[in-house]
Amino acid sequence: MFIVRGECVEEAHIRQIPLKMSSLRSRACFLVVAPSRTVYLWLGSKITPHSRECGEHTAAKIAQNYNGTPPRIVTVKEGSEPGALMRCLGIPEEYGSLSKSEDSHAYTPRLFRFHIATGRFVAEEVLCKYRFPGRDTQFPFVQDDLYEVGQPALFLLDAKYQLWFWQGWFEV
Repeated sequence: MFIVRGECVEEAHIRQIPLKMSSLRSRACFLVVAPSRTVYLWLGSKITPHSRECGEHTAAKIAQNYNGTPPRIVTVKEGSEPGALMRCLGIPEEYGSLSKSEDSHAYTPRLFRFHIATGRFVAEEVLCKYRFPGRDTQFPFVQDDLYEVGQPALFLLDAKYQLWFWQGWFEV
């Protein structure tokens, strides 16, 4: 299972994630490569048009570069998953579904790193490496981005409707 990231087809890329229902997110697009030579393109209910375009482009690229007979691409909207896809995802689990939310989910989360560089407390915004002006970036950061900086570290993630603080660790 892969999450599709990127905001334009020329820079779209995938990241492998655990194959389970709890990995799904309504603001994202996922690819599930099934043993039945089927690639499921799962579209969350709050996905942006450009994220959907990236997902369709990426699924077509996978099919084009597949060894042997190209797989069948099946587009699935959140809430209308076929049984074959559900069997791939395993035991039904809860996930961060926003399908019933009436709030706008077209926004880019913002990440700030706090540190004391020169004896002053400083907050610096961390910019997404592949941001595209004028387009929302649904998932601009992954947890690895937090671990790549020197530790200990302190971050604030502004996810529009929620604020998250993340405190790094000390090496033992």
